[in-house]
Amino acid sequence: EGKQEALLAYVNSYEASVEQMEAQSFCAYLVADELLKYYAQAMKKYAIKLETNFEDIRADYPFNPADMTSIISNGLENAVEECLRLPEGKERIVHFWMKQTQGKVLLLEIRNPCLEDGQQGQESEAYLSRKGHSRKGHGVGLTGVALLVQKYHGDVDYQKKDGEFIFRVILPMEAAAEQPAP
Repeated sequence: EGKQEALLAYVNSYEASVEQMEAQSFCAYLVADELLKYYAQAMKKYAIKLETNFEDIRADYPFNPADMTSIISNGLENAVEECLRLPEGKERIVHFWMKQTQGKVLLLEIRNPCLEDGQQGQESEAYLSRKGHSRKGHGVGLTGVALLVQKYHGDVDYQKKDGEFIFRVILPMEAAAEQPAP
């Protein structure tokens, strides 16, 4: 009898966790949705609020899913890490925005509060990494993102302004359709 009750409790707990994960769906685009689910769990653990906004997002895009995973996860990981550097009492929040414009371009923006320390490189708009470095001393992650975005003839921009870090990516879908299949 006790084993049946334990098994029933386990099944009920499992069903509740599956329902909760299904209810946490963020958007139709599976790559972004799965990454946001993962990072939302991490953010919850560190008391970081996640706000999302999606406009005209569909279920599939012509971009290589591995490339999109790298781009989105790099932006989210950097946002979480920067929020963790904030002093106690400062609001920890990540804003994630994704929009498709007229079926031609996918826009991505991630904003988060940041410290006012001068981590901007003097010779360029690149930011110095607090982690591993490439040969020029810039973050390997952002360099990799720039290469992926360039592959699709897109644009990446990141800036620190008024205590906020802003990471933006513009990806034309026409160029993605010309890429070989993954």
